[in-house]
Amino acid sequence: MILQPLKLKGFFVFLLLLVFVSTGVESGAGGVVTGDLYESKCANCHGVGGKGTAMGPPHIDSKFLRNASDEEVFKVVKYGRRASEKQYKKIALPMPPWRDRLTDEEISALVEYMKALNK
Repeated sequence: MILQPLKLKGFFVFLLLLVFVSTGVESGAGGVVTGDLYESKCANCHGVGGKGTAMGPPHIDSKFLRNASDEEVFKVVKYGRRASEKQYKKIALPMPPWRDRLTDEEISALVEYMKALNK
């Protein structure tokens, strides 16, 4: 009788791991789940999977992400920038600051994730 609940618990742990792995969820800096974070915070403007929208440029095949340092990208996400400050102007909308809505750890994880999307 004692073994049956343990087997059942092990089965549920296995299922949870299987779902976690099969959804493509990735961990970034500090173990932050970046795929979910990106989709919940960035995709509204930058599109699902970084494909871009009318409101924000894509993060796939991005000249800015290819050429900018991690620190530069971090600062843009944290502090935002006016549309006139954009080096690679395809979209004239400003990037809002996320410093009050994301931790530095989350921003670092997103930078890592966006750079990976761009490879």
